[in-house]
Amino acid sequence: MQRTYARLQSTMGKIWDAGLSFFYFIFAPKGFMKMKIHFTITANYEAFMTRPVTLSLILVMALTACSQQAEAPRANADVVTEIALADVPQSVQALVTTARSDFTMSEVLKKERGDRVYYDVEGELASGEEIEFDVLMTASGPQIVEIQRDILWTQVPADARAIVDSANKDGLEVVRVIESAQTDSSIIYEIFIAGHKSAPRFEVQVKEGQSALLPERWEH
Repeated sequence: MQRTYARLQSTMGKIWDAGLSFFYFIFAPKGFMKMKIHFTITANYEAFMTRPVTLSLILVMALTACSQQAEAPRANADVVTEIALADVPQSVQALVTTARSDFTMSEVLKKERGDRVYYDVEGELASGEEIEFDVLMTASGPQIVEIQRDILWTQVPADARAIVDSANKDGLEVVRVIESAQTDSSIIYEIFIAGHKSAPRFEVQVKEGQSALLPERWEH
């Protein structure tokens, strides 16, 4: 019996050493303090094992960290600058007022994303509805690439909502939805969740009656 215990202790020791190495690899760079939780198994004859930090604790913490990294909302790497209305390029102003003659600008943001520059032109229509033109600056001049408005979650098409519900495995609360009409007649629904309002958690494209969850952030 004692020989069996010795073998088991040796095996558990090897598992412990491998688990501890994995723990340090995952958490040591992040400054985690060494934790010592003593776990003792007592058999009929004697206690044969006492070791700091159980392997199960290591695996739980490692899996939690990996899960949090995988589920993190999409990062927003845009450089955004508010622009005075008087400083908005005339070509941009002319473009949006030609698209909607009853549009009145109220706020303009210059958005830099990589090597692309956008002007997000917010304002109101004569009806009081608030919309936003996303204008991309190109070599041939400014181009409207999206027309956006905020809508209610219940206004999103049912099949698109079902896709988001399926992807939203944590049941996170939807706090904002932006409807983005594209130049190809498709619509992108940007879904924001509680606590993460700077970038959408999910984006669903609806094109020709078909809905699809986008695996990456939409280019505009």
